[in-house]
Amino acid sequence: MSKKSDDDKPEATKAKEHTLKIYIDRIEDAIATVVMSDDDSVHFNIPASYLPEGAEDGDHFQLIFKADKASAKEIQTKAEDLLKDLLGQK
Repeated sequence: MSKKSDDDKPEATKAKEHTLKIYIDRIEDAIATVVMSDDDSVHFNIPASYLPEGAEDGDHFQLIFKADKASAKEIQTKAEDLLKDLLGQK
């Protein structure tokens, strides 16, 4: 039996994930300038310590954005608890 791809799934069950192809333009003073491969007008800086060990100028990577509903829910609960505490509702 073949495995279905995300394209075959109904919209509601598709993974909330998006992948970008990026590369390191340069690393200077422990800051990496990262550029999108598909649109080199889009670039951003991050601490080089966030990159995999041994990463260097010219290396290509995949940057994956994936929804983390559990983390979002945890932060929401903490914020609600803090608000209740501040309002004296605990």
